Amino acid sequence: MRRNERKEILKAAGIETGSFAAFDVPEGATIIIATKDGQRIEVDRNGNPINAAIKKRIYDIGFIKEDPAYRRWVTAQTFEILNSGMSYERYINYFKGGYYYQFEMLERELEQISKLSGEAREMRLKFFNDRVVIKLCEDYMKNLRKFVDSLPEKSHRGIPYKRIPRFGDCHTKDIEGRLYAPLEAPLMKIKDFHLYRPDYRRLLCFFREFKKNMIKIYFDTQLCPEWLSAYQGNGAYYTMMNLIKWHGCRVFYSACYDKRAFNLEESINAVDQKANAILKKNYWFSNPEWYKLTGMLKELIGDNKFDFNKRMAEIYG
Repeated sequence: MRRNERKEILKAAGIETGSFAAFDVPEGATIIIATKDGQRIEVDRNGNPINAAIKKRIYDIGFIKEDPAYRRWVTAQTFEILNSGMSYERYINYFKGGYYYQFEMLERELEQISKLSGEAREMRLKFFNDRVVIKLCEDYMKNLRKFVDSLPEKSHRGIPYKRIPRFGDCHTKDIEGRLYAPLEAPLMKIKDFHLYRPDYRRLLCFFREFKKNMIKIYFDTQLCPEWLSAYQGNGAYYTMMNLIKWHGCRVFYSACYDKRAFNLEESINAVDQKANAILKKNYWFSNPEWYKLTGMLKELIGDNKFDFNKRMAEIYG
């Protein structure tokens, strides 16, 4: 429901909207308004007061404890990828800059995580965390060594050297100290991060130190599987939560040879249970199967016949 429509409903109910501030809640649920002095009045869509039990339900279930701009951005980007008909990897390579987009995106994600606390931070850390940082940096080191090994070796007065981007001519014996060592040092700090107090500002600093010493690798490389999996899972999870909490979608389940919809709370729990089950499967030794959340998202869209472009036009048109 648009803001103007909400105001009309409140006015029709005899409530002066000029003295109140409105808060968004799931579609079809309720409208919460608050007076300037901090007192709250809860009314339904028809302007009738609601009881304390419903109020508690709204606070417990109806709010996404997350930056609204983030959940909207994630949802829009996820639908853009799904509508493109491309795989996630191909889409990122074509439209996001390919291999190095991983580092730019992960740096922004860590910056946001370092500012969060509590439940909001824990949710983001399900997908992007120190494990993904380690895997991405290790992936770069593997590709970097492969790239340097592929460069032609030249010789000057009997001393072998290679021409390395940003370094220029570099004696072969000096490559380890000049190129690899400045990258291995912050990588070791990242690997030891979980041994100390988990201050994600420190992790961000270590990652930026690593990123600062990177050079461009001039050949095609695949995206890091762990980063790509986290990116896909993160997008699917927050998109589902957005659709369920704010667009009236519900998770369906099979019952007596028929499909029936969970309610709001059950739908949220179903998504969380799916994510937790994926996360628990040998997390540190295998790549979590986050693609399964994308499968669940596609089912959610299909079962609810949700048209993203049409819905966005209704809201912002």
